[in-house]
Amino acid sequence: MRLRLRQRLRPPATAVVIPVPEAASVVGAGEPGMPPHVTLLWPFARRLRAGHRLGLDAIAATHPPFTFTLARVGTFPGVVYLAPEPAPPFVDLVEAITGTWPRHQAYGGAYAEVIPHLTVPNGDPAQLEAMLPIRCHAREILVLSPADGGWREIYRVPLAASTSA
Repeated sequence: MRLRLRQRLRPPATAVVIPVPEAASVVGAGEPGMPPHVTLLWPFARRLRAGHRLGLDAIAATHPPFTFTLARVGTFPGVVYLAPEPAPPFVDLVEAITGTWPRHQAYGGAYAEVIPHLTVPNGDPAQLEAMLPIRCHAREILVLSPADGGWREIYRVPLAASTSA
C-alpha cells in the first residue's frame, strides 16, 4: 500500500523531443502543449535539476542543426508515424542522452532498437502518403513536462551553430 501511494505522489516523467513545426499542418493536433515532434527520450527525469539542463546543453553543443525529410509513413501496432530520413542524427542524440543518463533509456528500455518517428494522431496512411515529403529542420531540443491534461514547455536547448555559413 505504501509503495502505491508513493508512486501516485511522484510527478510524471518529462519528455525530451525535437520539435517539427513543419509537420503541424499534416499531423494535426495532438495532446495540448505538445508540438509535432520526434521523441529523443521519454520517460526522462521526474524532477529536473540543474545538472539535466547542463547535460542537455553539453549534448546540444556537440550536435549541429540538421535537415531531414519526413519521406514515408510507417506503423507500429496501433500507431501511425512519419519516418524522418536520415535517421542517424536522431539516433546519435538519443545515444548521447542515454549515455549521459544510463538509467533513463528510450521508452523505459522497452525496445532494443531506437526507431525515430513522428507519431500522427488519428493518421490515415493513404492520406498521409499523398502529403509527403515534408522538408524539416532540427534546430533545438525541447524539454516538456506533463501539466493539466497536456504538456508545458520547460526549456529549449539550441543545437550547436552550424559550421557552414
